[in-house]
Amino acid sequence: MADPKEMWRRFVDLRNGKDINAVVALYADDGVLEFPGRGQVKGREAITSFYQGNFTAHPDATMTLVTQAVSGHTIITEWNETGTNTGPLARADGTSIPATGKRFTVNGVAVLEVEGELIKSNRVYFNLMSVLAQLGLMPAPAGAKSG
Repeated sequence: MADPKEMWRRFVDLRNGKDINAVVALYADDGVLEFPGRGQVKGREAITSFYQGNFTAHPDATMTLVTQAVSGHTIITEWNETGTNTGPLARADGTSIPATGKRFTVNGVAVLEVEGELIKSNRVYFNLMSVLAQLGLMPAPAGAKSG
């Protein structure tokens, strides 16, 4: 098995470089990406479509690693991401939300299951409501700063 921490660092570098083909090549053919607001995205074709939409929605987004832990074939990573919503936000139902032009900052966690050299599953967790509030797509909770 490849060094799991190095695999995730490579994933982040490729993602930050918006290299869709290289990012998706890190997934198994039957890999699964679980993402807030999108549910399960299964298989390389669907994962490619997901990242195309993600990179279009905020092409300047940059992810930074905070900390990592590895246990067997599982990688747990804390990260933060900042970006600007300059493209349409794809929704799970196939519709989209027009760009807001607003910036966002979010902290999250990813739990990856790795099989050999490939990502079998990538479960992503973050506060989607906070991101939507920062983008002006929903009211911020009372007393919260919305970007």
